[in-house]
Amino acid sequence: MTTGTGWMAGIPDLNMKRLMTFLNTPVGAASALGLIVLVSAILVTLLTEGFAFPPKGKSFPEAWVFIDPIMLTALVSPAFYLLIFRPMHKQQLDKLRINEQLTALIEAIPDAIFLKDGEGRWLVINEPARQMFQLRDLPWQGKTEMELAELQPAFRAAHEGCLAGDERAWQAGQLLVGEESFADAAGRYVIIETRKVPMFDEAGRRKELMVIGRDITERRKAEKELLALKEDLEIRVMERTSQLEAANKELEAFSYSVSHDLRTPLRAIDGFSRILLDDHAGKLDEEGRRLLNVVRDNTGRMGQLIDDILRFSRTGRVGMTFSEIDMESLAHAVFEELRPAGGRLQLEIEPMPPARGDNAMMHQVFVNLLSNAIKFSRSRETARIRVGGSIEGDEAVYYVKDNGVGFDMQYAGKLFGVFQRLHGMDEFEGTGIGLAIVKRIVTRHGGRVWAEGKVDEGATIYFALPNETGHG
Repeated sequence: MTTGTGWMAGIPDLNMKRLMTFLNTPVGAASALGLIVLVSAILVTLLTEGFAFPPKGKSFPEAWVFIDPIMLTALVSPAFYLLIFRPMHKQQLDKLRINEQLTALIEAIPDAIFLKDGEGRWLVINEPARQMFQLRDLPWQGKTEMELAELQPAFRAAHEGCLAGDERAWQAGQLLVGEESFADAAGRYVIIETRKVPMFDEAGRRKELMVIGRDITERRKAEKELLALKEDLEIRVMERTSQLEAANKELEAFSYSVSHDLRTPLRAIDGFSRILLDDHAGKLDEEGRRLLNVVRDNTGRMGQLIDDILRFSRTGRVGMTFSEIDMESLAHAVFEELRPAGGRLQLEIEPMPPARGDNAMMHQVFVNLLSNAIKFSRSRETARIRVGGSIEGDEAVYYVKDNGVGFDMQYAGKLFGVFQRLHGMDEFEGTGIGLAIVKRIVTRHGGRVWAEGKVDEGATIYFALPNETGHG
């Protein structure tokens, strides 16, 4: 199918579309212009010469003297556009596109953005900035802070604060982070976190100042409320702690008093029982003597229990003197105090980091732990005890391990309770307060205790203290 009539009748629709597309381009338009100029020049020449070419009295080459410059212009204009104006036009389009993208990006940022020149005139701001200073209906562009203050009397203090902050940024010569506050038109107190970046030209003159402002009023309000809650909580904790300490002191005093007062009747019971056995044994039958021995055994056990209660009470009341302790030497010394006569016992003490604490209390810790290890492993053909320690993070961790009877881990939580026993009195002596004393001493040093074990495979008692000696 073809379109048009006359000389255009043979041009297909497709070629016509291509021609129109080409003419709509800058090159096509320039080419069409050049062609029009060329045809116009030829027509003017022909009209002036009476359609005689070459003109009368002129040779053919002479006729081209007038036409050549016009033809040259018409022919060169597309190339001139392609070489010079098109690159320039493309650069302008690229810059325009980049500016549009940058403007869209700035408008999308939720913080207020300001760009000022070296003299403080506002050049660019985004919508959050317009909202912050209520500038939608004001001619802000090109204005300085003080000029805007004249337009906005309600924001005078805000503009004066911005001006002072800008000067500090120029003086700093680098990114300056700060806070500025003011009361807006509604009287609301506003706090703005600012980041100001000054830019200078090659001669060091002030060029532009980029300002980013974020409204942190609500954040500061929340921080203030949180601080108030924290202070209130600290006061309550101090009150509860004080009450708890007072209750503990009263309980310890009561325990000490009761334990101390029980000694006299216990001594009387034990003494009179011994007199009966020594002086009147002939008047007693065998069952009577057995019962008196049971009384004496139980008064002895009761006396030991009272001693343990007093010792446990003292660990919470006695003052502490801190010093650096050689834990390895201390473990050796305690073991020599406790070494049983006879029997097969192997002790291995590994290198241990020093600790900072009360020497007497740490001595008691090793006494209790090593006593337990010796007691619960004495049924073994060869009792093996290992003591060691190491630095783990901000703690110095120590342990005492034995190959004794061990314990079931489901009862590990009971080990450090007062009077808690996992074995019967007929198996192992003791009142079940030794590990409770260990826990209290270690806790007073800011540490912690725990245990691991398995039935018939031994147990390991750990305690950790703050690493305050600088070792590690």
